[in-house]
Amino acid sequence: MHELGWDSWVRTIRPEEVPVIRDALCAIDESRVRAWAVDWRRPHGADGDDDLRYVLDYLRQAQEFVESLARDGRGMVYLIG
Repeated sequence: MHELGWDSWVRTIRPEEVPVIRDALCAIDESRVRAWAVDWRRPHGADGDDDLRYVLDYLRQAQEFVESLARDGRGMVYLIG
């Protein structure tokens, strides 16, 4: 952060780095997310099951995406911000 906002974080992930990321991401399953949910569920708003479905849907999409990168031997550019 700085006086004008923030600097985006950008990183190139080379194809040879992707399998390690895939393995770590795919090791996260619903039971692990449920265990972590105790710490991040909102006290007000959507109920915990809605929050859980939301997170699990994005997790599944991320797992499928990184699996396709690994299968095709591709890397990616990662941008936050």
